[in-house]
Amino acid sequence: MNAYLGRRVNFDARVRILIAFFGKDCDVRSLTQEDQIAFVRKRLAGRISLGMSEKGKERCTAPVRHRSAQADIEVLRAILRWATTYRMREGLRLLDGNPLDGVRLPLRGTNPRRPVPTHERFVETRRAIGLLRSEAQSDSELRKWLKLELALVLAEATRRRSRSWGLERCGYVATVLPTAGRSNDAVGNVAPAQNS
Repeated sequence: MNAYLGRRVNFDARVRILIAFFGKDCDVRSLTQEDQIAFVRKRLAGRISLGMSEKGKERCTAPVRHRSAQADIEVLRAILRWATTYRMREGLRLLDGNPLDGVRLPLRGTNPRRPVPTHERFVETRRAIGLLRSEAQSDSELRKWLKLELALVLAEATRRRSRSWGLERCGYVATVLPTAGRSNDAVGNVAPAQNS
């Protein structure tokens, strides 16, 4: 159910952006490839006005990457396809044909930005977490820092963007230890690997 709601919220947000750009009175029968290109350019640059906020400030879209603009166009095309199949009481369809039929989707973009921190940053971050962990005043605070350190080590070890690495590659071993009093709750403990 939550996945459906998430998709619905995403769909509704994209529809609001499409309406903000094309306008409520847009005759969709006259949409062309040039309209699609103009939308994509404006969406990539941002600043599509979404109206006024409750505080009286103008709300605008932020600049986005190609994939987001493509997803907006996919929503527009899905709506247009639906309109060509829906019949009104008189037997007429909402749209006789899809005006964007045969128009290519915008490209996804070939160079996504993916930040890759250096190993030195990983080591320094892990050292800082260790200091915070040693200063923990309670068990819950200690668990918080242990979980964060485990997440950090797993993120460094798996590096899904390049290839999967085992934890041994980084010289760390992650174990899951049950917390006191609750056998189903677990806390990650990260320690240097023992050479055997």
